[in-house]
Amino acid sequence: VGITSDFRAELVTLLTQTWHAGRQSFSVPELETLVGKLGRVGQIFPPIYHVLGQLYASLGYALRQNGRWLYGSNKEYRQLMKEIRRERGESVSSVEQRRVNFAVSVAAKRQHGCDRRYRMPPSFQQELGFLRDIITDDTVELSSHLGALVPRTPEWDAAGDACKSSGGGWSTSLRFWWYWHFPSDVEARARLPSATSKGFICINCLETV
Repeated sequence: VGITSDFRAELVTLLTQTWHAGRQSFSVPELETLVGKLGRVGQIFPPIYHVLGQLYASLGYALRQNGRWLYGSNKEYRQLMKEIRRERGESVSSVEQRRVNFAVSVAAKRQHGCDRRYRMPPSFQQELGFLRDIITDDTVELSSHLGALVPRTPEWDAAGDACKSSGGGWSTSLRFWWYWHFPSDVEARARLPSATSKGFICINCLETV
């Protein structure tokens, strides 16, 4: 199963025009729209979740800042938050609970709908670049086997690991093992001084082989 070509084209337009490489700032409503669409891709192509960390972190930060700004600048929002905190943890009647639920709903809409802008940190821009490259590359099929998406009890398991010079894996239930000594150029790049060194290969990448 996979996403439709129309939805992919819509996402390509969003990433190349709205979220283009020169963009420097974002608001919560804008980022929530993007994350929502990428989350839909993740339901079909789970690996995409591995490059959404900075987007989620930035969204969480912006939401907290929106809440602080609204609390300091909006009297009605302060009243809503005080009512929510006053009733929290107390035994309240059904009428009072509905009032609290309404206050929570209104406060959340204010916080999520606030259009204050925040600067995109370098890590956010880098992650967005990775996503743009993946989504716009037609050779990357945003699809998965249905069996890989449906939760179920596995009938067998396997494990693997790697160091800077080699990698291997095994499965006692399937009765196999494998070993691969990495080529000299891969081993040399894995042993570079730091992640900032040109051509460096992270051990985490080698462990996914």
